[in-house]
Amino acid sequence: MQVFVSVAGHVKDEYCAVVKRLEETGGFLGYELNLSCPNDVKLGGLPFALDPEALQGVVSSVRELTDRPILVKLAPNVPDIGLIARAAQVSGADGVTLINTIPGLTINVQSQKAELGAGQGGISGPALRAVGVYAVHCARQQTTIPLVGVGGIMNEYDAIQYLLAGASLVQVGTATFANPRAAQGIARGIVKFCENQGVDSIADLIGAYADEMDDRG
Repeated sequence: MQVFVSVAGHVKDEYCAVVKRLEETGGFLGYELNLSCPNDVKLGGLPFALDPEALQGVVSSVRELTDRPILVKLAPNVPDIGLIARAAQVSGADGVTLINTIPGLTINVQSQKAELGAGQGGISGPALRAVGVYAVHCARQQTTIPLVGVGGIMNEYDAIQYLLAGASLVQVGTATFANPRAAQGIARGIVKFCENQGVDSIADLIGAYADEMDDRG
């Protein structure tokens, strides 16, 4: 199956244990290591993705366990996400997924309690799109592996922004809650956009914004 399995953990050994078990099972294409969720390693509850050294420790350990493609999912709330993406590539990642949600909090003014049972949560959807597109653009400057854009893609134009910034693939999440077939519609919309704009191949869109900026420089 052309499926990537999302793997998360609190410490490096948990990632390795999950991958070892999945290698015995098979039936999928590769892994997406979610390194941008809270964990309790030396960072005191911060994500692995905020520390290049911690990230490399996880990715390199998993790389030793599998020949399957590995994507590394990163968080945007770092000073230089390009540096973190580069660390993922150096440690053996085949691609980088940008971006995970960012922390947020909504308070019910009547009850004066958080709207979510757990308190804070991850902000996703359209509010995240510009942050995600920028992260892809920054990561493209420091990596040579494929980038996967995710965050706020509701239609083909949103997806095309990610492609122009440098993403080779995109993921659709929030939109599928309203329309489970949103991804198919977005894919068709991209094809139609290319036809209308005289673009020979979707591949011609990938990184076109960065290329244009280079030409200006």
